Amino acid sequence: MIKSIHTSDTFSDDAVIGVLGGSGFIGSYFIKYLNSRSQNFTCLKVGTRNKRNFLKPDFRLPLEVVECDHLNYKQVTEFFRGCTHIIDFAGLAWQHPGGKITSKNDLLKQEIVQNAVSALIKARNLQADQLLVWTSTSAIETMFARLSEKDSNTLRTEVEKLAAVLLEIPDKMLHDSSSLNIFLDKILSEYNFSSFRVSPTARTTIIYATEFSYAYSKLLGQILLEKLCPERVRILQISDVYGPGQDISEKILDPLVAARRIQRYISAYKAIAEGHLEWLPVGTDLFGFTRDSQNLISQKIWSDWVFPTHVEDVCNLVLRSCSKGVDKPVLRVHGNRVSNLELMQFLKNYFNSSVRIIENEPLDFEMVQNSQDLEVLGVSKLDLIDFKTGIKNWIEDHIAVT
Repeated sequence: MIKSIHTSDTFSDDAVIGVLGGSGFIGSYFIKYLNSRSQNFTCLKVGTRNKRNFLKPDFRLPLEVVECDHLNYKQVTEFFRGCTHIIDFAGLAWQHPGGKITSKNDLLKQEIVQNAVSALIKARNLQADQLLVWTSTSAIETMFARLSEKDSNTLRTEVEKLAAVLLEIPDKMLHDSSSLNIFLDKILSEYNFSSFRVSPTARTTIIYATEFSYAYSKLLGQILLEKLCPERVRILQISDVYGPGQDISEKILDPLVAARRIQRYISAYKAIAEGHLEWLPVGTDLFGFTRDSQNLISQKIWSDWVFPTHVEDVCNLVLRSCSKGVDKPVLRVHGNRVSNLELMQFLKNYFNSSVRIIENEPLDFEMVQNSQDLEVLGVSKLDLIDFKTGIKNWIEDHIAVT
C-alpha cells in the first residue's frame, strides 16, 4: 500500500481546495480520504451538479458545497474564485448508457463536450497562482497501441488539428450551449476523421474517433490544457478504477446503466453465485455472458489486459501530484497490469462459480506498465494495492453493508 502523505507536504495553511465532481464515485471517496488525514488547509470547496446528490460528511474543517456544472462557464468561473488547488474528477468516466444514442457521431459529440470542452473552460478560468489536477485515462495509450507507427502518427496529427479548431472557440460561445452544439455539429459533419484497420488481418476498417470517443476526447482535453496552462496543470492518466462506493448490485447488469468494466463483471459473478439469472435471458449474449436452456453459463472474453487501480491509490496519487516538486504535466499512474483471463478466473474462484470462460483470439497489441511516472510521485509498482486484495475487500465490505 502507498505510504500516506501528510497534507502539510502538499498544501499550505491558507490553501483552499476545490473538488469538482464531488458527488461522484472518486470525488466523494477523495473527500472522505482528505477528512481521514491531518489537515492544514483553510477550506474545502466541493462542486457538484446537484447539491442534493452530495452526502455531506462530518468534516473537521470548513466545507462549502456549491452547485457547479463543469460545462457551465459562469459556474466554473465562480467556483475557481478563491481556490489555490482545483481537483477535477468531473466527467472522468462519463459514459452514455446504451440505447440512448442515435449514432456514434452523437456519442463523439457528447464526449467532446464532456471532456475536451470542459477542459477548455477550465483552462480559460485557471489563474497564474492556481494548480489544476485533471483526471484523464490511460485508454489514450490503448487507442494508439492498436495502430501501426504510421497510423499512430496520422491519428495524432488529426487530434492536434481538431484541438487547434477547439482552441479558437471564443469565450462567448462557451457561455452559450446552443451555439456550441451547432458549432460541434458543424465540425463533425465537415471534419475528415481517419479510418484505420486495427491490424493487418482485420476484416473491417473503423473510424477511430467514434470507436474510441472517450479516450479521443480526453486526449483532446489534455492537448488543450498542455497548450494553455502547462505549468499549472497535472494530468493524471488512470485506468480501471474500482473500490468502495461503486455499486455492484444487480441494477448494474442493465445494459442501459453506465458502469465500468470490472464493476460490471463483479456484479455479474455475484448475481450468478446468488442464483439470480433474470438479467441473462436464455440464448442472449450480454457483456460476453450467455445462458443455455440448461442454465449453463459461458463467458467469452478478450485476451487483453486491464489495469485495476484502487480508488484509495488514486486519491493518494492525486494528493502527491499537488506537491511543489512535481513538474511533469502528464503522469501515467494506473495500476499494475493484469490479464483479463486472470481477473475472470479470480472472480470465478472467489464466487465458486461454474461459469465456463472462453478466450477469444488475443488482440495483436501489448501494453507495458511504465513505472517511471509513479516514481515521479515517490511511488513504486509494489506500493499499489494488489488487485486480488482490493477486490476481495471491496466485495466483502459491500456484502456487509447490504
